Amino acid sequence: RLFRMGVHHFLINENHGIVAFNKEFYFFQNGNINKIGKIKGSRPLVTSFDNSGNFLYGEYKSNKERNKIDIHCYDVKNETWSVKWTFDNIRHIHGVFYDKYSDSIWVTTGDLDSESSIWNTNDNFNSLNKICGGNQQLRCIQLLFNKNFVYFGSDAPDEENFIYRMSRNNWKIEKLCKVGGPVFYGISNNENLFFSTSVEPGHLDNDQSEIWHSKDGKNWEMIHSTKKDFLSMKFFQY
Repeated sequence: RLFRMGVHHFLINENHGIVAFNKEFYFFQNGNINKIGKIKGSRPLVTSFDNSGNFLYGEYKSNKERNKIDIHCYDVKNETWSVKWTFDNIRHIHGVFYDKYSDSIWVTTGDLDSESSIWNTNDNFNSLNKICGGNQQLRCIQLLFNKNFVYFGSDAPDEENFIYRMSRNNWKIEKLCKVGGPVFYGISNNENLFFSTSVEPGHLDNDQSEIWHSKDGKNWEMIHSTKKDFLSMKFFQY
């Protein structure tokens, strides 16, 4: 934790996988593992495979100067890297996601109000459309999907946080429930949806990390909470 060492991501597709380990990417298939490149920026928050099995991630770094920042793709078949999209008006990219229900790619960005947005492309990054954004409640990291909705939790360090869902029909956003802190992580398993919160410095005196669960996407319950350990957040993470 002190040196940010170890495995940061471990993704498995149908017949191959990617490991992010000590700021480098490794590709494994049929019992073989090979280094394929260094991580650009710091450790990316959420990575994904697209519908062709290619690997996608967005740069995540401090970027106080608001320099250009990229979405990278590793082409598994050709064993090459390319830049799929470049932002020049955001701090960093929070996550890149493949949505099997719409066969499209989603992107989340932050951190200021104007930079906090949810994006979508259905043409392999020939275009990238802003679906919503503009405030801290739309500053999010993780997206979850089902056939009718896109789910997310807010990552607002100085505000109360909530779980939301957005209708695929009209992009209408519905607030579902209040949670105890910024939402960093999530996963879906069949119809079960899960989000977890983090403990950030000075966030409304919150010292509990929570796991939230829903079976229907509408009703949510906290199924576990754990108090933050005593170690420094600056040196040992949240």
